[in-house]
Amino acid sequence: MKPLLRDPALQQQFERDGFVTVRLLSPEQANRLLGLYSQSVRQSEVSDLYESSRNKPYVVSRIINEAIREEVSHAGKEIFLPSRIYGGTFMVKSHLGSQMLPLHQDWSVVDEKQHATLFAWCPLVDVSARNGAIFVLPGSHRWFRSLRSGSYPSNRYILPEQLHRHVRDVPLKAGEAVLYSDALFHGSYENSGDTDRIVVTARVVDRKSTRLNSSH
Repeated sequence: MKPLLRDPALQQQFERDGFVTVRLLSPEQANRLLGLYSQSVRQSEVSDLYESSRNKPYVVSRIINEAIREEVSHAGKEIFLPSRIYGGTFMVKSHLGSQMLPLHQDWSVVDEKQHATLFAWCPLVDVSARNGAIFVLPGSHRWFRSLRSGSYPSNRYILPEQLHRHVRDVPLKAGEAVLYSDALFHGSYENSGDTDRIVVTARVVDRKSTRLNSSH
């Protein structure tokens, strides 16, 4: 399977654990995207877990998508090997009422027997368990090899409760990112903070891979 990360030690950690953390966006980049968020999304629109690509008109979603991909592509030149980046969106957890997102896997978007994916989850504000940080189950990306789809029949795995004691919280500063495999079991805490948790997401894939279906 072709590596996606330039740093061999970071790639080795990703293959073992299914995720790594990096400094992705500079303060200037994070502020630019926060400005775009303020211009594009009204506070009244946001409830529970809000995803701009699902809630904004196509024209607005495309502007957001291209802006996020441009920033991630520029920032990722020193992090990623030559690859394709797509799927830029704002993913927001409201501070006025949100729920914990339990452990789950994301949909398969490439043939994972041949290609890896890196899902970039990058907050524009500091995040912790208090305000909606992500948590992961290290190594769980290697447990199952089935196709995961929202459109076609596929296996859904409910993990035993005792495995939850092995989850690892991933607190991040604004501009830091967790890069994880779509096959990794992960979730996020409810937002009990005073402001919305604003995150940008994008997906990094091998240039030669073929998409199976859209991200959720």
